[in-house]
Amino acid sequence: MAALYAYSSGDARPATAAPPGACDCHLHAYDARYPTVKGARLLPPDASMAQYRAIQARLGIQRAVLVTPSTYGADNRPMLDALAQLGGQARGVAVIDGSESDAQLQALHDAGVRGIRLNLSLGVTS
Repeated sequence: MAALYAYSSGDARPATAAPPGACDCHLHAYDARYPTVKGARLLPPDASMAQYRAIQARLGIQRAVLVTPSTYGADNRPMLDALAQLGGQARGVAVIDGSESDAQLQALHDAGVRGIRLNLSLGVTS
């Protein structure tokens, strides 16, 4: 029998309710429409934001922080796409490589990104 909630080991609500405004503070978006970086080790299947919303509802979580995983290097498009789908209740952490212009950083901010990540495993040196 398949689980009621994709990518979740349970179907029941938690015994303790999450407080109002609870936040999932680290979530990755994976989407096969976007290419992975050469040598990526983590290649999970797609998971839609609709599936994530169902899990959020089950757990009583209203907010989320999406983080670009190493799977995509500094390509933040999967995270930005998921961020747009989740709307104002989500924020993002983007991976940068140091070559971004002020305008590119501002565009990330405008899309809801509030943090940056330097992924040293990708060879970032600046």
